[in-house]
Amino acid sequence: MNDKVKILRGQFKKKEGKVTEINTKKMYLYIDTIQVQKKNGSKIFFPVHPSNVMITELDMEDKERRKIMERSHGTPQKN
Repeated sequence: MNDKVKILRGQFKKKEGKVTEINTKKMYLYIDTIQVQKKNGSKIFFPVHPSNVMITELDMEDKERRKIMERSHGTPQKN
């Protein structure tokens, strides 16, 4: 998950951070730098829709992801 993204739309526009969690059921990303404070003082991650972000850097440590990239592009990705 440690992909770096930049938010393009919404109240957190132009902010960057790493993806910490992905909710595939509700289609939301949670980014480490995007948090809001609740009334009781605790901080929670703010959900961001994937269509509102741009991936700036992929984390290629995952072997499965590397295989997929090699299969789709034909050449190994160097990082």
